[in-house]
Amino acid sequence: MNLVALRRFARPLAAGMRGFSTTTVGMPETEAGEPVAGAESTLTKPPKPPTRKTAYNVFMADVLKTITLDKDELAEGSKQQVRMRKAAKQWKGMSDADKSKYVLEAQKANAQYVKDKAEYVRLYGEPVRKKKGIEKVKKLNGYNLFFQSTSQDFPDLNFTEKVAAISSLWKQLDENEKKTWNEKAKTSRVG
Repeated sequence: MNLVALRRFARPLAAGMRGFSTTTVGMPETEAGEPVAGAESTLTKPPKPPTRKTAYNVFMADVLKTITLDKDELAEGSKQQVRMRKAAKQWKGMSDADKSKYVLEAQKANAQYVKDKAEYVRLYGEPVRKKKGIEKVKKLNGYNLFFQSTSQDFPDLNFTEKVAAISSLWKQLDENEKKTWNEKAKTSRVG
């Protein structure tokens, strides 16, 4: 299926799914729906996958619109921060019976989520989760390599004493030996 056909196929499907957009899928089209001659594909990353809603999410979406702020409260932080604090305090003070309205709305929203997620997976595949934090590639230098190879010679020392001992050994090496360790480290680098 080419990209234009995919766009025409996906548009009616996405129309029934909240939060889905097909504007960046496929080829640019004229107002009549025909592909623009000589245009390149505008295929980009898919839209964000649908997310689950909790009763608290539904409550916050409902209540944040209605919270008004006094002049005194504006001095406590940004408008959004103050509204969030006020709404959170209101949620904590609610009884389970009061929260049940939002629990039911969240259950309805999650039933729709299951349908939207299945359709998303069908159209775009399983969403890729981003890894938290950045994985750094360790780049060894001559001292690191020297430390790794000589640290086994001091099994009875704690880490601090081991670092001090190996550091003094490194300082005692002449420049040619240090250069050899640095060259070994350059050849053993990953990435």
